[in-house]
Amino acid sequence: MIELIGKLCSICNLGLMLTEPASVSGGLTHKMYHVITNSGEYAVKILNSDIMKRPEALNNMINSEKVSHALSDKIPLIAAKSLDGKYVAELEKSFFMVFDWMNAESVFASDITTLHCKEIGKILGMIHRANIVIEDIKKERAARKPYEWDIWLAKAAALDTKWLPDFYRIAPKLK
Repeated sequence: MIELIGKLCSICNLGLMLTEPASVSGGLTHKMYHVITNSGEYAVKILNSDIMKRPEALNNMINSEKVSHALSDKIPLIAAKSLDGKYVAELEKSFFMVFDWMNAESVFASDITTLHCKEIGKILGMIHRANIVIEDIKKERAARKPYEWDIWLAKAAALDTKWLPDFYRIAPKLK
């Protein structure tokens, strides 16, 4: 994979690698590497080949980046770099996305606080208020089956948790 990342850097004018790419943890389905070149530091995402075999996968990845770029002046985010006008590069039957590197740490479930949730809520609100339009992506109103809240209430009751009274209290609003 190191050779392939080196080729990607060369073809996409990211510079010459100065060190071996370092694997970055935290992803679930794709692999991410910290790549240092003579022209900058990058996060190179190697997209899961099994996922990319799905007919809709490539277009979904491209569309997600179109949305990211449309939101980039409205919310804090790091969007994929455009490589020759494309957000997803293909090289030797592998798909890649390249991002500017950012020193950060993942926050895992056991460390998430109310403050994290408030920040996420603020950003979600900003996304909804942005009301972006991307010409070649049509809005779809997917019809979704309503949640079976009574089933979830029964499952929650079986857990005997301290948040159960709150769940019962808000259930009518959820329904």
